[in-house]
Amino acid sequence: MLKATYHPNWGATVDGQEVRPFMVMPSYVGVTVGPGAHQVHLAYVPGPLRGYLMIAGALLLVLAGLADWQRGLLTRLARQRATRMG
Repeated sequence: MLKATYHPNWGATVDGQEVRPFMVMPSYVGVTVGPGAHQVHLAYVPGPLRGYLMIAGALLLVLAGLADWQRGLLTRLARQRATRMG
């Protein structure tokens, strides 16, 4: 039993064999084992949404950088025109 919020993306192995974890209570994840000593490994495996959100965040940063660069470029051009006109 692990004190962590249950989510279906939890993965578990017992003695190297994959087993299905289950919710003991909302804040506990458990696996069934037989009597004796065992090596249990629990790991949270995020779904594909995490990767999509990372790509979207990186794209948003690039677009924000391009917008800032364009705004600076337009400001410089406006200043150059103002100084030429007098």
